[in-house]
Amino acid sequence: MKCDVRAWHSLPGAAALQHVDSSEAGLGAAAAAERLRQAGPNQQREEAQTGALSLFLGQFKSIIIWILIAAGIISGVLDVGAIALVLLEVVKLVKLARHRKKEASMTPPS
Repeated sequence: MKCDVRAWHSLPGAAALQHVDSSEAGLGAAAAAERLRQAGPNQQREEAQTGALSLFLGQFKSIIIWILIAAGIISGVLDVGAIALVLLEVVKLVKLARHRKKEASMTPPS
């Protein structure tokens, strides 16, 4: 393949095929084997799953989470138990939403 400043995917079809040294018929077996040897399989690497403790501790990087936790503790100390429970539940929901958003962004579309 040629190295060019212009991105191959922005070229017209025939020019893009020429740029990547291919044709409408595709690569021959020998050329495909050579490219596989050079570049490896066209797959994303599986990343190690993050442990539960690591996920839990990672949620406390946000100042908003700390503010909500502090408000929950203060509410609990001031004997406003219902508000304290609501604030702590909001913290859990925020953490869950962040985790799901992160997982969705890393999952390939089906």
